[in-house]
Amino acid sequence: MNYVLGLSLLMCCFLQSFSALPWRSAHSELFAFFAVLAWAWGVARRIGVFQVRLSSPILVLLGLSVLISIQYVSGQIEFGGDAIILLLYVFLCISALLVAQWHGDDAVWPVALALALLITALASTLIALTQALGVWGEAGWIVQYSGFRRPGANLGQPNHLATLLVMGAASLIYLNQRLSVSRPVTILLSLVLFVGMGVAESRTGLLSGLALCFWWFARRRVLVRALYWPWIATCALALIAIMWVWPPLISHIHEAGTPQKGVTINTSAGIRVEVWQQLWDAMWIKPWLGWGLRGVSTALNAVQHNYVHSSPFTYAHNIILDMMIGMGIPLTALVVCAASVWMWQQVRNVETTRSWYAVGLLIPLGIHSLFEYPFAYAYFLVPAMLAIGMLGQQVERSMTKIVSSRILYGMFFLFGLVLVWLSVEYLNIEEDFRIARFESINLGQTPAGYEQPNTLLLTQLKAMIAATRTVPRPLMAAEEIDLLRAATLRFPWVPVQNTYALSLALNGNSPEAIRQLKVLRAAHGEKVYEGVKATWVELAQTKFPQLKVLALP
Repeated sequence: MNYVLGLSLLMCCFLQSFSALPWRSAHSELFAFFAVLAWAWGVARRIGVFQVRLSSPILVLLGLSVLISIQYVSGQIEFGGDAIILLLYVFLCISALLVAQWHGDDAVWPVALALALLITALASTLIALTQALGVWGEAGWIVQYSGFRRPGANLGQPNHLATLLVMGAASLIYLNQRLSVSRPVTILLSLVLFVGMGVAESRTGLLSGLALCFWWFARRRVLVRALYWPWIATCALALIAIMWVWPPLISHIHEAGTPQKGVTINTSAGIRVEVWQQLWDAMWIKPWLGWGLRGVSTALNAVQHNYVHSSPFTYAHNIILDMMIGMGIPLTALVVCAASVWMWQQVRNVETTRSWYAVGLLIPLGIHSLFEYPFAYAYFLVPAMLAIGMLGQQVERSMTKIVSSRILYGMFFLFGLVLVWLSVEYLNIEEDFRIARFESINLGQTPAGYEQPNTLLLTQLKAMIAATRTVPRPLMAAEEIDLLRAATLRFPWVPVQNTYALSLALNGNSPEAIRQLKVLRAAHGEKVYEGVKATWVELAQTKFPQLKVLALP
């Protein structure tokens, strides 16, 4: 039972209820990092000889770490903090793969993982139901939700909830095979998960659920207790029916019985397709090497002034487009082709319930990654890497190295120290950011003698807070304007963008200031821009007459 603590911490990722700016998911994701660290440490204590099989996924991740280092040295990744965070995520993935390797043929740990994910999915469904029905609104263990449509449980995002629920459904199918769960219990738990899917109203969740049903049908021969196809078809139809019925039902409840017409699940594409086109245009500005990992917001800023409508994306909402923006077209094509070949080989060789379950866990993450960026969250990366580790054990032949226990324990100890340091540093940044926001709107008074935290690792957040505190004025130092530029490109938030544009206008760079205003207008909408424009007009009349010559868009 070397994985009990790790699995408990993994469950906390999805169920803990606290989130705050500037990094809303930080508290949940820290649980994922400590979960893998605890799990790896527990498994390492059990084995005598540390063998590391250099599988294809591990080699790809090692290559990614080299790419991150090169991009930081070359300036494609501007902040050292971004490079550190990316390298930590790479190490997290490698550690999870090693955990799966070191478990070897242990048949118990996949069952424990499935139980943890299923329990978490069921609990999240109940939390989402309380949010939708508006009960227990003051409970501290439930994230407060102001609406009643599309709650996201404690994850705060309905699509994340749906991906968790589909992982829970795959876990239920696996547990039904391994533990011989009775049919009534299986049906009851399935209905709870279906209701959770209806509450989330997630289109990606619907696609993932149907894809899981297809995978269930296509590889039902490897399951010990294989069901006839009508059962699988019934599950797919039940999922569609509940997602179709829920929107008018919950609206009917909240409108005190008033009949609701035309209330359905949202089927519009939204702004995402337009932004994809804009990112496609930006990609062709730097097609060979890309804009750098985490460079989506920078790429968008380069072209948004040409468009009327856009959105302040920091991820492309499509993993392939994210890769093309981050590392260029040639390397993306190589990685996608290699990953497709590897995955096809694994799927073709699925002959066990465990390998079937591994693919079942990867299906919702893969489909979700085509429309959003769940791959950027540690709490989804951990089960995905464990699943890839399960698959890698079945057919792949790769080089194996024996690693010194001192080296391995030293790496995990260093990993733990960095996590603790980052945790403390981030908590200080979170408090400082709260104070900086109050200062920017002249709310309250900063405590006398307050000292800003000394930030060593999370330099990107340090720059963002510094930009929040910056007051635009003439004769600003070039270094100060460059910091505003870097913060604006990394964090496309209205206050930071406005400060940067105003600083440019007051320091002799009117063309770029006008362009940044057009970017702000496209990304945040006409209403927000009109407020910013009114502020500029007022400043031109009262404080900065040099702004009068600007032809504001």
